[in-house]
Amino acid sequence: MPALQQQMDDNQAERQALMDKYALVFEDAFPYFRMRKQFSKDSLSILLKKSSPEIQRSARGKALRKYIKKRQRGEGEPFRKFRCYNVNGERFDWGLAKGKKVFLIHDGLWCMTHGMNNSALRKYLYSLSETAPNCLPLIVVNCEEKEELLAAIEEYGLQEFYVVSEFNKDMGILNWLYNDTTTPTCHHIDEKGILVKTTEGVNQDYIEKEFLNIR
Repeated sequence: MPALQQQMDDNQAERQALMDKYALVFEDAFPYFRMRKQFSKDSLSILLKKSSPEIQRSARGKALRKYIKKRQRGEGEPFRKFRCYNVNGERFDWGLAKGKKVFLIHDGLWCMTHGMNNSALRKYLYSLSETAPNCLPLIVVNCEEKEELLAAIEEYGLQEFYVVSEFNKDMGILNWLYNDTTTPTCHHIDEKGILVKTTEGVNQDYIEKEFLNIR
């Protein structure tokens, strides 16, 4: 039995070494940031401390550290405006949202249009713009390069809407401060800048009946 246990320990050590070695290449080699809702912050802190220095210095390790140290924000609190950029590298002007209700869609474009025409989201956002002029749709895409953002805009026909990114893949402020793990996650922000509701996916009944009061 001791020999078997030693072999299991050796195998685990070998697997851990491989995970650490390739963590910067294969993002899922250190999955705890994506799985953070399944662990307490104390457990995550221990897991992070036990990981290699390379993982701790990686983007995913840094994002997990922010998540552990910060108090996550939620409904009923002022929404924190964050730096995000359009496909030309220009910083989004949050002043455009002044006095408006912001319907923020965080990633998941493919999930929203799966089984439908790619123009479905564009048509829905157009309908909201026509019936609720005080609504500002804002789409935040998880990506790292401008080319990825441009590809998403073109694929879903969103050229006439505000489509931005933190260019930090899935490790931006919406992930570690607002704890978004599902794509899409939608944040509904009122005219005063208060986050009134967060939903996993697009809840059309809530948007139209309660958030925008258009039916």
